[in-house]
Amino acid sequence: MDPDCPHLLEEPILKSIAKKHSGSPGQVALRYQLQRGVVVLAKSYNEQRIRQNVQVRSGAVGLRSPAQCPSHVCFL
Repeated sequence: MDPDCPHLLEEPILKSIAKKHSGSPGQVALRYQLQRGVVVLAKSYNEQRIRQNVQVRSGAVGLRSPAQCPSHVCFL
């Protein structure tokens, strides 16, 4: 991992939205991509994260506008 590249799940905007909706930064990032119509292939070996990934489709966790998302996050 490039030490100069910020870690996606540490982004303040994702953390803020996740906290507001009682979710995780990962859920916010996944939901944002789904809202954009992007096919998301989330993978995890962690049972808790697998459950969180499934909840993304039915939850209210997400960005309402691309303007809320920093450009280096939105274009991953």
